[in-house]
Order: sequence, then C-alpha cells, then structure tokens
Amino acid sequence: MPSARIQQQRLPNDATQQNRQETYNRQTMKTLPLQAKTAIIHLLDEIAHADGVVRPEEEALIASVARSLEMPLGYDKTIESISCQQAQQAIAQLTDAQKNEVAKVMGRMIVADNDINYNEVLLYNDFCKACSIENSFSIDDYPEATTSGFPYDPEEPEF
Repeated sequence: MPSARIQQQRLPNDATQQNRQETYNRQTMKTLPLQAKTAIIHLLDEIAHADGVVRPEEEALIASVARSLEMPLGYDKTIESISCQQAQQAIAQLTDAQKNEVAKVMGRMIVADNDINYNEVLLYNDFCKACSIENSFSIDDYPEATTSGFPYDPEEPEF
C-alpha cells in the first residue's frame, strides 16, 4: 500500500500531465492556418452579438483567444470580411480534436457574461451540426448562469 507521501507526490504529477494536455491543445490551435483562426474569432464574434448586446466580458474573451491564437494586428478587419458560411467551411476542414477545441471556446463565449442566451445556443448547436462536431450545449451544465431569449417553437405561427 503506498504511503501518504507517495500519494501526495502523485497529485502534482497528475496536475502537470493535465497542464501539458491543455498546453498541447493551445499549441495545436496556434498551428492552425490563418483562415481557421480568423474563422474561430468570427464565430466568437457572432455569438457575442447574438443577444444584441456585446458585454465587456465577451470582448475580453475574444481578445484573449485572439492573443492565444497569435492573430496578426488588424485581425478585426479580416473577421468582418468573411461570412458565417465561410467560417464554418474553414472549421469543418479541421481535425476532430481541433473542432472540439473550437466548440469548447464557443461554449466559453456563451457563458462569458454569465447569461445564456437562446440565440447563442442556437448558433453553437447549428455550428456543431454543420461541422460534424458531436457536441451540443446544455444549459443544465451552468446552473449559476441566467437565461435569456425566447425558445423558438416551430408550432407557433409567425407574424
């Protein structure tokens, strides 16, 4: 039976392994082509605007992701020049692991302002479906967040 000292020494090693995995994921994202990086920032921007209000927390997350992706200066002009469809096409060509990392970042954007807006979730789920990502956003995972927006009811007539 291992001693308490040995078990305590294993904990940092496990944490170090997890940190290495997270670093690997960031490194993987840094090596993406510029078109894919631009697509990621574009999709984050779309989610930030989905509820009609871009909050400072959302702006900060976009800036943080752009820094971690080592986006060139003036990237904000580039993201405005592509459509959502072009962004989805760029992401759809990534590996499954890279796509899952994009989905994680998009999920972080949804809850960045501690409010889950229905339109944000729709964008996330539509994007995942279009890019063959086996994820869907669940508001149940964020009980501390508020919710806003109205769910679309396909049975309700449009006016």
